Amino acid sequence: MTRFIAYKDTFQFSLLDSPKSIQSLTLYLIYKELGDKEAEGNEKEFGELTEEIRQAQDNGTLLEVYKKKNPFTWSEIEREGNESIYGLYGFLKATDHLNKNPDERERIMEELKRLDNEER
Repeated sequence: MTRFIAYKDTFQFSLLDSPKSIQSLTLYLIYKELGDKEAEGNEKEFGELTEEIRQAQDNGTLLEVYKKKNPFTWSEIEREGNESIYGLYGFLKATDHLNKNPDERERIMEELKRLDNEER
């Protein structure tokens, strides 16, 4: 479960080459830990660093890019297969589905924002 929780917030950054992956993940963690006020001013840099992720989401190739950039992790995920809907395989397949269905993705993102705000 810990592995799933970590991937939920970080897997997209693994689509980027280093050092972009490290820089963008750092900016994301600043936002997650300190909130909008502390992260203010980093939006432009974050947007530039994560442009490749947005492109993969927009053109429906997120899963294919993930497989290419993370072959070792993908081989582990593939071995896991459908054994657990809570595993990384299920997570990535669900993410791929949401990226190919933007209306549903937007609905889910709004719900996640609402839940995140409730936690704060």
